[in-house]
Amino acid sequence: MRHPTPVVEDLGYGPLAEATVMSARVPPRVHGMGLLDRIPADAIEAEAARQAASGGPAAGRVNYVTVDGKRQVGRFGWKAMHPTLDHQDAEAFSLDIGMSTPAFPEPWGDCTPAQTVCRNAPHGDSKQFEGLDIPSTVIGLIDGYLRDLPPDGSLEAPKDKAGTALFADTGCAACHRPSWRTGEDAGHPSLSNRDIFPHSDMLLHDLGPGLGDRLPMGEANGSDWRTTPLWGLNRLAAMDGQLSLLHDGRARSVTEAILWHGGEAEAAKDRFKSLPGADRKRLVRYVLGL
Repeated sequence: MRHPTPVVEDLGYGPLAEATVMSARVPPRVHGMGLLDRIPADAIEAEAARQAASGGPAAGRVNYVTVDGKRQVGRFGWKAMHPTLDHQDAEAFSLDIGMSTPAFPEPWGDCTPAQTVCRNAPHGDSKQFEGLDIPSTVIGLIDGYLRDLPPDGSLEAPKDKAGTALFADTGCAACHRPSWRTGEDAGHPSLSNRDIFPHSDMLLHDLGPGLGDRLPMGEANGSDWRTTPLWGLNRLAAMDGQLSLLHDGRARSVTEAILWHGGEAEAAKDRFKSLPGADRKRLVRYVLGL
């Protein structure tokens, strides 16, 4: 088990403020995001209400995000900070590489006023590009590309019935909800009103101090994380033991990822630990087959 600790050196503008919080991130998988974007927001809210009423250990919450003055259901990002694909794309351009977009028009991303070199660097200012590095036309193209990317995993229900039952009995399915149904999309009838199997409830859960990063985002606290969709791990199955799972890549295998779970997932983790060895292997194989 490993725990990454970010370290920064040779700072160009002096020491960081004492209140600065650093938290490592690995990039999320982008395949299948268009299908997740098609889950109706009221269905996600209904799932949160169902969990709250159940009295079980899983008590997922919606991370409501205000964009353009409208309160919306967050669904993308490690803490569900983005309600739509285009909003996530726009913030990634801004924060990751300092490029301005219609949603985040400042040309220097998150560079502070003290970072003069960053703020004075060339940026898009032509009328052709709406005075932005990444105009709305480019955001639209990227959004369209991502919306049509199929998931790495199967679009069909898992065929391993014994694994499915074990996944549910252990408690994993309480948060990693196996299936959803997409809403109506007139432009993509083949993706409308169909069952998908991302294995995520799209909600925030408190996973305990072991995974906490003291970094609140929106209505998410430091130990809150959106349930990560599990589909697509089949593409990485042969690398189990060399993976980079969880928000900061600390878990090298599915087993390590499970063992890091705490908080609302503590009971499910304990049930996994108490399984006979053959059943633990079966459950890991099931997850790596999604």
